[in-house]
Amino acid sequence: MITKQNNFILFEFNNPILYIKIKQNIIPSDDDWDFCKKIINSFFESALIANYKLSLIFDLSNLNKLPSDQYKELSNLFTSNKELTNLVVHKTSFITNKIFIKTAINAYFKIYDSIKPYKVVNSNIDALKYVNTV
Repeated sequence: MITKQNNFILFEFNNPILYIKIKQNIIPSDDDWDFCKKIINSFFESALIANYKLSLIFDLSNLNKLPSDQYKELSNLFTSNKELTNLVVHKTSFITNKIFIKTAINAYFKIYDSIKPYKVVNSNIDALKYVNTV
């Protein structure tokens, strides 16, 4: 297992699942936010080089709101890398019980067509079940 983390976020990679957890309800510092984007890019590039598919689990249970510019940056990270995402991502699951977050995720994927299947769930067990199905 590979683990990377900072004050804001935890990345755990246990091939083929990349588990990404918001650790605490804080607004990340610029350094923490840059780390987050860098690590996501690093895992995607590594998957491309090694020719394998990632299943992503985003545990957003501790997330409330981020500054709007950070939502835009995260959106741009994935939309500008659609080809790479298509090559290296199998499925994505988002864990949250918050209606606002669920609505935001579903609205995002209505605007930007998801090129890979995704599902919003309430628990880690449901997320694992989803990403482990064919």
